[in-house]
Amino acid sequence: MDRCAKAPPLILQPATDGPRGGLNPATLGKIDNHKQEPWKLPLSQFIEQLYFARFGKTTPDNVVSIEERCRLEAAKREVRRAAAKRERAMDST
Repeated sequence: MDRCAKAPPLILQPATDGPRGGLNPATLGKIDNHKQEPWKLPLSQFIEQLYFARFGKTTPDNVVSIEERCRLEAAKREVRRAAAKRERAMDST
């Protein structure tokens, strides 16, 4: 099972921006308790606040869905593997 299938089903746009901002999506659900603690921000606003504090802007320049990001990472991984395989083949001859 690949990493994308294991990812939590986060639909909010800020939640998809979280990993790029160095936030761990697995821990975001733990801090989403603004209904129990009204003084806390809702999760989407909290992530936006963290992102702005870290990068100085509200949204990333390039917005990519989690599925698309996984596809891009898989393609990149395949290119690296093919290059490594060619390198090993060249070294063995």
